[in-house]
Amino acid sequence: MTSNDSKIPHVILKWSPFPEFHPDAPDTISIHNQIINSFDKTEDKYVWWGKACVKSNTIGLVSGDITYLRKQLKNKNHETHIYFYCPEGTPPSLHVGLLLDVATTDKRNDKHTPHYYRELTHNIPVWFKIADIKKIDREEAYKNLAEPTGIKFSPVGSVVYPVLVHEIVDRVFFGANATDGQLSRCFKNGSLCGTRETTSLRPTRVFVGMPYQKKYNDVYLVAIEPSLLALGLKPWRADYQFRSIDIICNVCAAIQSSEIAIIDMSEANVNVYFELGLLYGLSKQVILIRQKNSKIPTDMMGMTAFEYDRDDLIQLKNAIYSILTNIQ
Repeated sequence: MTSNDSKIPHVILKWSPFPEFHPDAPDTISIHNQIINSFDKTEDKYVWWGKACVKSNTIGLVSGDITYLRKQLKNKNHETHIYFYCPEGTPPSLHVGLLLDVATTDKRNDKHTPHYYRELTHNIPVWFKIADIKKIDREEAYKNLAEPTGIKFSPVGSVVYPVLVHEIVDRVFFGANATDGQLSRCFKNGSLCGTRETTSLRPTRVFVGMPYQKKYNDVYLVAIEPSLLALGLKPWRADYQFRSIDIICNVCAAIQSSEIAIIDMSEANVNVYFELGLLYGLSKQVILIRQKNSKIPTDMMGMTAFEYDRDDLIQLKNAIYSILTNIQ
C-alpha cells in the first residue's frame, strides 16, 4: 500500500442487493440500521457489517491497510467513513457509514450482527463496526474520492473490494457539524438536535406538506398518494402520525429522513411555509404544486410550481409521477 499519511483513510466496499445471495439482501442497509436503532445507549448504537467473499477469498484490504485504519480510528478528532457502493441497484446507490472499528475475528454470533450472517457459508475475513448508515449523492461523492496514491477513484476501475480511499475535501456526514441534509442544532432552543442521532435517511420516504383541510383530501388521495405508491415510495404526512414526541420534532425528523418532498402552497399556511423553509435549508429536493389562481406571497411568486386544476387531478397525478421518475 502506498498512502499519503497526511490524508485520512476511508473505506469503500461493494455490496449486492440480489436475493440469490440471501433473501434479505435487498434490505441490507435497512436491516443494519435497524440493529443500530434497536439499542438505547449511545455506546451500544452500532452494527457489524461483514465483507463476505462470494467468488474468491481475495479482498482489497491487506493486513497493512487494516493496521493503518485502526491507527487512524484512534484519532477521535475526525470522522472515518465507510462507503457502500451498490452498482446493481435500481437506480445504483451509494451510502456512507461512520466507521468505529475493523475486526478480523468472526462476529456472526454477536448481538450487533444481522441474523442472516449466521446462515452464510461464505468466508468473512473482515468486519466493520459502524455507528450509522445513510444514503448520499453518489456522483458528488465520487468526485471527492481518491485512491491512496492520489489518483481519482473510479468505482468501475476497482475490481476487488473493499479498498482504501481518501477524501479530497474532508467531509462531515455525522455529528453536530454535519452538512448532509440534517440539522446540527434545534431551532427551538439552540441545543444539539436530539433527533439526528436516531434519524437515518430513508430513500423511499417522501415528505408531504399541505393544508390539512377536508377540501384538500382529494388532492392527496387522488393525485399525490397514488403517484408515490406507484413508484414504491411512501408518503409522510404529519396529520397521519401518532407519536408521543413533540409534533414539531416529529416533523423535523421526517424532513431530515426524507430525500424528496411535495409541498402544496395553495394557501398562506404558516406550517407549510415553515416546512418549506426547513426543506430548502437542508437542501432537499422539493416538488412545489399549487392550485390555479391561488394567491401566494409576493416573495414566493418567482418559485417554480406545477399549477393544477381541481377538476383534473389525474393531470396532477401524472405530473408528479413524471417529475419523480426524472429525479429518482
